[in-house]
Amino acid sequence: MQRLLAATLLISMLARVVAADTEPWANEKPLVSPSRSFTIVQRRDSGWTTTVHFQHTNADVVLTDMWDWPALFYIAPDDRWILQVQKSGSGDNISFLFRVDPEGRLWRMEPAIMQLAWAFIERTESLHETALYHTGIDFRSWDLRSHLVRFTFHGTNTARQAHLDVPLTYDFQKHVIARDTKA
Repeated sequence: MQRLLAATLLISMLARVVAADTEPWANEKPLVSPSRSFTIVQRRDSGWTTTVHFQHTNADVVLTDMWDWPALFYIAPDDRWILQVQKSGSGDNISFLFRVDPEGRLWRMEPAIMQLAWAFIERTESLHETALYHTGIDFRSWDLRSHLVRFTFHGTNTARQAHLDVPLTYDFQKHVIARDTKA
C-alpha cells in the first residue's frame, strides 16, 4: 500500500514538472498576447518579478509588487485586459485586473477584483472574510461581447467545513461584480 502511494505521488509530481513548462508562469518563458502586441515575462530573483513588454513602443512596464510565487496571467482575446491571479499564501490567491489602453499603457483597476468579489460575497452570502480559508478566484472565460470576465470565487467555510464555489462576473463598463447566471 505504501509503495502504491509513493508511486502515485511520484507520478503526480513528474506530471506537474512536465506540465510546468507549458504553463503561463514558467520561469522566463514569455506569455504572448493573442494579437502579439505585448508579452509578459516573470523572473525569479529574490522573489518573482513581472515585466510586460509592448512590441509597438518597445517599452517595458515592470510590475512593482514582488511575490514569493509566480502568477497566472489571463489575457483577453482583444489584448485590452489582463487578469493576474496571484498565489498569496497556502491555498489562497488574490487577483488584479489590468486594462491596456490604445497607447500601450497599463492600468491596474482599483479596487482590486478580489476586493470587489469579497464585498459581494459578504453582502450576498453573509460570510465575512474570517469565516473562510483557502480563498481566491479561478478564471473561467472572457465574454467581450457582454463586457465581462467570468470567474469562480472559492473558499472553505470554517464553521460548516463546507466548500464554497460562487460563479461571478466582473463588468468592465459598469465596474461591478455580479453572480454569473450563465454558469
